[in-house]
Amino acid sequence: MSHPSPLAAVQHAALSLRTAGDLTAARQLLTEAVESVHPPYGRDHPEVLNTAHLLARLHRDADDPLAARRVLEEAYAAAERSWDPSDPLMLALSYELAGVAEELGNRHEGR
Repeated sequence: MSHPSPLAAVQHAALSLRTAGDLTAARQLLTEAVESVHPPYGRDHPEVLNTAHLLARLHRDADDPLAARRVLEEAYAAAERSWDPSDPLMLALSYELAGVAEELGNRHEGR
């Protein structure tokens, strides 16, 4: 029987914290997970990218689009070296980044 990845468990815990109303703790948990990746995970590993994507969404929920943008830009930069731009994960990061750009008033970048 396979076990869920440690990052999947962190994502689940963060979503539970968010549901319980502790958005700050959820964001902190995900930030620590993304910033302290260890082998076999690298910055471009899909679990790390999914965790960063969730962190960006929680930053947006907390009305912190600048933090969301930073996380998304770092994730996209790490992923673009290894992933095809048409990969669903890359498209999700791009879409989220465009939404944040729009939120910050940069319509040109958002497009």
